[in-house]
Amino acid sequence: MKNVGDVSLGDKVLLAALECSHGNVNQSFTAEALLVTAWTADKRAFGLRGFEESHPDSNKLYTKIDRKDGLVAKGLLQAEGERTLRITDSGLGRALTISRDVLMESVDKELEVKVERALHESMASMLNSHEFQAWLINKSKPSRFREAGNFWGIAPGTPPRTVRERVTRIDQTLATARQRLEELGVEHVIEQRGRALFDRGDVERLIEFQSVLKSRFQKDLKILDPEGKY
Repeated sequence: MKNVGDVSLGDKVLLAALECSHGNVNQSFTAEALLVTAWTADKRAFGLRGFEESHPDSNKLYTKIDRKDGLVAKGLLQAEGERTLRITDSGLGRALTISRDVLMESVDKELEVKVERALHESMASMLNSHEFQAWLINKSKPSRFREAGNFWGIAPGTPPRTVRERVTRIDQTLATARQRLEELGVEHVIEQRGRALFDRGDVERLIEFQSVLKSRFQKDLKILDPEGKY
């Protein structure tokens, strides 16, 4: 990793996660490996105070991962068991954007294609979901939490942290889709074969739908995840 002095600590952790995962969202890595990678890239930021050049400080990493507004809660990293993590599609997209647009580094084109494809698949899944399609016809739908849970991928008994991750991951995906349209300066994202995958209107309607769901079923979400902000 090149000089990341002007990047926020959270984004530096994402860059380290990109390196640990080799751009593969299915590749798990330990928090210890992530710490060493982040510290090696920026010892001043992640070093133990007074011993920055010789020892990393795990607390500086874990606060960026674990706290309520940390990378896991934001859906950029996913926790898998005891101190094992994966970078999510949204996290990978964010890391590539930092590398390309902030650090002005060359980015693996094949990896960019994978990230773009993952975004397209996530958007298609949401746009074609039964819950979203029903809402487009009748704004009083869905009327039951079970239906909203189907859209989010959660249900009664889902662990609080997982509830927060999955709801937030949709927020991140929609924010990424909106940002992608802005970056390209277009109203539609087009497949190579000329088929429109989604447009600005699709993104804005999904954002509205997500907001309606979180408001309508806020009490249900708070029961499952009392510390979450919805």
